[in-house]
Amino acid sequence: MVNKTSISAFGGSIILVFIFTTIALFTPGWRYFRNGGPQLGLVTYHCGSGIREVNFRDCKDWYNARWIFERAALAFMILAFLFEIAAIGIFVILFVKANRSGDRLGALSYVYTPLHF
Repeated sequence: MVNKTSISAFGGSIILVFIFTTIALFTPGWRYFRNGGPQLGLVTYHCGSGIREVNFRDCKDWYNARWIFERAALAFMILAFLFEIAAIGIFVILFVKANRSGDRLGALSYVYTPLHF
């Protein structure tokens, strides 16, 4: 039997992981230089500031010439981001709407039907 605590923990963990993925995807500090040069992230980049600022064109060229593993990490992070959005949507459809109607399993009851032999 599915109880409300486990459903809430599942939904909360999906949302928490989504927040962590979003932060990791859009922060520019994945690669940085000790002397204050540019900070390069998976999606964003920052070309430095003040006297340590790098020419924007050079910074953009450096960002576009990333290693293959960085491009693969970006692709997998975007896939994870999209799957987490889908998981949150499915969670809302299956559990939150079913919880409002008063049915304990709600829409999950037709998805999960144990086999009896």
